[in-house]
Amino acid sequence: MRVKTVQQGLAVPATATTTNGTALNLSTEPVLNPFQPGASAVGLVNLRAAANATINVQTSDDGTTYTTEATITVTTAETRQVPVDVDQLRAYVRIQIVTAGTSGAGSVDLFLVNQ
Repeated sequence: MRVKTVQQGLAVPATATTTNGTALNLSTEPVLNPFQPGASAVGLVNLRAAANATINVQTSDDGTTYTTEATITVTTAETRQVPVDVDQLRAYVRIQIVTAGTSGAGSVDLFLVNQ
């Protein structure tokens, strides 16, 4: 099993807003061979403290225009698996946090794990 960190410690905003994480350029990551087409993977989203947020896993061909590939809604500190269609992964992957109102001061991590 291999694990690749996409983002660690992205803060969940306390007010209604959208926060984009730093994109990981998969094309420059030789350790991601297991994540190439034909492989399978899951995204592990780790919410470090209670918060009300929607977490999007997004991919992009150019690092500018992103498409949401998976979405989960979190309200408590937990680690959740997010199905990731490896064939849909493009050159860049990031997480996006959307809060609709007052939220706790949590933070989010995203890891890709091959199976």
